[in-house]
Amino acid sequence: MSPKIVIIGSGIGGSGIGALLAVSTNADIALFEKNTILGGRCASYDKKDDQGRSWKFDIGCHIFSTCNRGPLGEILHRCGKSLKWSYTRNPGPRVNVMGIELSSVTKTKKRKGKVKKEKKSFTDFVRSIPIEETDKYDTIPLIDLLNDFYGPNRGEINKLMYSMQAGVMFGTDPLSTSAGEFLRCIGDNARKMSMGYPIGGTGAIPEAYCDIIVEKGGQIYTGKNGLVKRIIVEDNNVKGVEAGPDDKFFEADIVIA
Repeated sequence: MSPKIVIIGSGIGGSGIGALLAVSTNADIALFEKNTILGGRCASYDKKDDQGRSWKFDIGCHIFSTCNRGPLGEILHRCGKSLKWSYTRNPGPRVNVMGIELSSVTKTKKRKGKVKKEKKSFTDFVRSIPIEETDKYDTIPLIDLLNDFYGPNRGEINKLMYSMQAGVMFGTDPLSTSAGEFLRCIGDNARKMSMGYPIGGTGAIPEAYCDIIVEKGGQIYTGKNGLVKRIIVEDNNVKGVEAGPDDKFFEADIVIA
């Protein structure tokens, strides 16, 4: 008998793992999303303006660092699917604050006369550090790494840029961002240089994952029908969930929440 798997939430994590399980197992998959729009913080919806024009609005995410060359594209590849992407030119980071482009301010200016050996840039450091060596930075705050690299009270604009990038990627400040995770992520970005946007809006990604679940016989519940009231556990074993307006019981061998 096929195992029953319930997934709560249709964000990148929920819909992505659902798609992978759908193509690699014979499980009966049911995904529950309490909102009427799929994707969580990576969702899109259509809206018309007062002139009758239709616009695609994104919720949360609005650009992706590695597109089809990163983990989001890898999921689609494993599932035999693909999306079309619009790529940025000369991807950044390019940050504009009050009319000043910080990325241009931080560029090293060439000096005339005697050539002084330049210190390796932080970008070069990120690109060159082997991924297995980033583990030692996992418990170090990003701001400590930046202060160690640039020196106290030096390179403040550079520190600001990388701190802002951490905020965009993780939603965390430089005091609480893991330097190790930061190095792995921006190192991957720097090496692949594949920043862009999925054609059809950010929601096209989780929507594609959910389509895969449905194609493999799974079920997607949204809105009132997708609201999970509680997970049922007996004797330390999951039994299923109660969901929907009538608190219907859905049996499950595994619940991913």
